[in-house]
Amino acid sequence: APLTAKQVLDQAAARVDAGFAADPATGAEVLKALGELHFYIDDYAGAAPLLERWLGHETAIADPVAAADVRFTLAETLHRMGRSDEAAELLAQAQAFWTTDVPRHGDVLLVSRMLQSQLERQRGDVPAGVATLEAALPLRLQRSGPEHFETAVLYTNLGAAYIQAGRFDEGIAVSQEAMRTWATLHMDRGNDALNTLNNLAAAHFRQGDMQQAERAFASALALRREGYG
Repeated sequence: APLTAKQVLDQAAARVDAGFAADPATGAEVLKALGELHFYIDDYAGAAPLLERWLGHETAIADPVAAADVRFTLAETLHRMGRSDEAAELLAQAQAFWTTDVPRHGDVLLVSRMLQSQLERQRGDVPAGVATLEAALPLRLQRSGPEHFETAVLYTNLGAAYIQAGRFDEGIAVSQEAMRTWATLHMDRGNDALNTLNNLAAAHFRQGDMQQAERAFASALALRREGYG
């Protein structure tokens, strides 16, 4: 029978130790790649043990850049599994390394602020979550400019944070800016833009503007039907 992506990855992971016994450095690279691939197909239960296995060999591997990267991916994985305290600790460790050389690691450090904000808001500190993204925005604009994928992602996250904080006008304005960026990038029919549109609709709804909310929800629904059936 045809194999699923998960079955292929699981079979590969089972053969790493034996296949790379004589070359542990390459085996570590394979473990890292397999863990990331499990994460990308939303198989968090499959990703976590692979990434944890990598960290178990961290001293022998002696690659602090890769270690920070693995910690970040594992933090995102554990966050999606509901293990937020562990995720926060791993994220803090990765960020501590990246801040030792911001010119080199500035991009991934900015990307990590999204997870940081989510964890802050999840533990009930919504103002801190908003402040984290507000501080990241000018740095992202300086680094990437206004017409960039990561800029649109940051606008989307900041809009959601504002909405969660009850700052609906700001949430709507930033979400609209995100939608303009998605349109400029010709990505306004993709899943990221649909999430932004959903946030926008929710903000209008919570603000009591039912006409705008209905229009945004209807647009999101039509695009989802078109794209996903």
